[in-house]
Amino acid sequence: MRPELAIADGALGFWKAAGEVWPTMREQRCWVHKTANVLAKLPKSQQPKAKRALQEIWMAETKADAEAAFDAFIEREAIVEASLLGFRPIIMTTIAAALGPLPLALAAGPGSEFYEPIGVTITGGLLISQLLTIYTTPVIYLCLDRLHRCSRWLLP
Repeated sequence: MRPELAIADGALGFWKAAGEVWPTMREQRCWVHKTANVLAKLPKSQQPKAKRALQEIWMAETKADAEAAFDAFIEREAIVEASLLGFRPIIMTTIAAALGPLPLALAAGPGSEFYEPIGVTITGGLLISQLLTIYTTPVIYLCLDRLHRCSRWLLP
């Protein structure tokens, strides 16, 4: 009697051997091992939230629920990854630009009372704009992506 479906983790060449013996058998990896494979690619700090999101996908009652959970997972992970990739160059650029007017802000001597407010304003403005950029860009992207998907659903 041949099996219809095999569920396993694929250790020790199981899938290759099973495929040779039962070529019509369907294969499905165990969701525990699927989750472990995905989590192994993520940083430790992101793993608990990703694990919960993946469990929502695997344990969804309907296909529509699973697809909605999958879309939410992909959306969140894409934003986190993009934020992490863009963080370093943005910070480096801002620090370099903020260090330029720092001598104006810290100047002492004759005439420095005219230059100090400009230096403080430039440095403070760069730092505040940096914080806004880091926190608002992913949120704006998420809102625009949801609006795009909603409009695609409304207008075929």
